Amino acid sequence: MKMVKNTKNTTFELGVLSIGGSPYIHTRKSFSWLSLNPNGQIHLSLISDQYSGVKTLVRRLLCSARPVVIQTPVNPTASDQDLQQAQLWQLAQRTTALPFGRGAFILATTCTLLTEALTVPKLILAGRLPSQQNATVNLDPNVRNVQELKSWPEFHNAVAAGLRLAPPQGKMSRTWILYNKPEEPTVVHAGLLLSLGLHGQLRVLTITDIYQYYSQEHESTTVGLMLGLAASYRGTMQPAISKVRNIFFSIAYSVLFFSPPSVNINC
Repeated sequence: MKMVKNTKNTTFELGVLSIGGSPYIHTRKSFSWLSLNPNGQIHLSLISDQYSGVKTLVRRLLCSARPVVIQTPVNPTASDQDLQQAQLWQLAQRTTALPFGRGAFILATTCTLLTEALTVPKLILAGRLPSQQNATVNLDPNVRNVQELKSWPEFHNAVAAGLRLAPPQGKMSRTWILYNKPEEPTVVHAGLLLSLGLHGQLRVLTITDIYQYYSQEHESTTVGLMLGLAASYRGTMQPAISKVRNIFFSIAYSVLFFSPPSVNINC
């Protein structure tokens, strides 16, 4: 690797990657693009090679931060509005699957700036109507359970955002991980934990940190942390991590299968 400067005195890091056996030059800015990257993929436009056209098309296909286009008549009727909802529901299910492909596409493509919080692109399930001056239409919550539809996809969306971080030299900062921890548990932070675990960066967390995460009793946070720890500690036979996991499983199992029966006091 070597560092070069362009005419605007912006430092870039040059390197060589290989796709399909063909090497090409890529660039990576040495400062963070997270705050300038609302859909999580803009920084890929810096890469210039023979695959530029294909990458642009893939970026558009994998973008979930913009309303999808719905084709409707100029003057919709009541039946057309029902058709809009049906079409939007189908497109929304497609949108929720996009983070899986985007996580693989943007894997380790941007540097980590440890003085900034991670920005996760939005997962937008709304539609856009070009025939009606680009009016926006949302899923009707009275017809579909929108929150249930978005819950785990938002988790995977955060995993994809975390996977785009290039692992730093050495270990990730424990301070940075806790800096990104919200006051109340969210599926977004849960997804970040899993992505950091897949990068092997959760070893910096202390047993106290892990216990505090588990004590929140937040389903997606527990899942993200457990899977992330398993990935980070794979092959180590770390006894402390095994004990924490076993304690959690014991408590969860007893709550699920041995909770005391409810009593109806109105009988």
